[in-house]
Amino acid sequence: MERAAGKPRRRLAIGIGVFFILAIAAVVGYGYYDRFVAPTKVLAARVGNTRYTQGDLVDRMRVLQADARAEGQPFDLGRTPFEVLDKMSEAEVIRRFASEYGVQVTDEDIEFGLLLRFYPRVPEGQESVSGQIEQEYKDTYQRFLNESHIDDEAYRGIVEETIYRSRLRAALGELVPATSEQMEVHWIRVQPQGGLPILGQPRNVSPEEVLRKLETADFDEVAMEVSIPGPYADREGYVGWVPRGAFPRLDAVLFGDESTDPIPLNRPSGPVLLDDGAYILKVTGGPEVREVSQVMIDRLKEQALDQWLGQKKIEGSEEGWLEVKFDSKIYDWVIGQMRQSAGPPTPEPAAQ
Repeated sequence: MERAAGKPRRRLAIGIGVFFILAIAAVVGYGYYDRFVAPTKVLAARVGNTRYTQGDLVDRMRVLQADARAEGQPFDLGRTPFEVLDKMSEAEVIRRFASEYGVQVTDEDIEFGLLLRFYPRVPEGQESVSGQIEQEYKDTYQRFLNESHIDDEAYRGIVEETIYRSRLRAALGELVPATSEQMEVHWIRVQPQGGLPILGQPRNVSPEEVLRKLETADFDEVAMEVSIPGPYADREGYVGWVPRGAFPRLDAVLFGDESTDPIPLNRPSGPVLLDDGAYILKVTGGPEVREVSQVMIDRLKEQALDQWLGQKKIEGSEEGWLEVKFDSKIYDWVIGQMRQSAGPPTPEPAAQ
């Protein structure tokens, strides 16, 4: 009788034990899902039926991180998440409307893009073993995919986006004039007061300090000393002939408008604050109608694309097919994920 009575108690105890084990497993499983899986599925942006999640954003940033690492360049996490998500949503907007401008991208175009990026360059005069270069190309590409934590299909999609953007930029840029009214421009670019340090700059130099230096020193000398390097000005701050519209937020200073006179020739302007720094400008020639340089034609084409995208973003927001939900929570989560995959910090060169 006692044995018979003990069996139900044992079964009950076993049942209770199994229940608690399953409950603990469920809690652990939910905790894992809540911490590691669910965040990757949080919506960051939507263009039509195309959704971009936090996980998609991290994947894209890891590709850029691997690119920077391969080039030996630092990877700045400060503004990158915002910029990358913006570029991702822009790419889908471009794909959505590209056909209206006769723009298309084929599989052959994508393959050629991969070859340009990863195919080894054989030095002139050096012979390659048959099949060796092709295998080196495949190995280099696969190594990049492994370091980026991305598969072939996803990366081909990124290459496709790049080609679409380039071709739409060219299509929109067909209306850029070959000649235009221009001003001969010099500038010094520094961080605005309170801005974060710039890599490679020994210290922040305020716009006010630049203006004080210009009271006793030549513009080119001050530019060589303090100006942040960029793609348009040389070491002495010389930019060249700049047409209206190349730098829209500088147009009023350079050319004047209904409420503003242009800056006088050969005198420094006050600080002009833009997204990438504070600019002190000097004009030494113009206005003059002249042929637009290739550098400025490319700049005007990029501005044409930016204006087109800006208009489409307004339309998409008003019509409900474009949605961007990037906020501080998403930013913090993305930064945390990227820091986990970041390599050791790039050592700064020793002071001379």
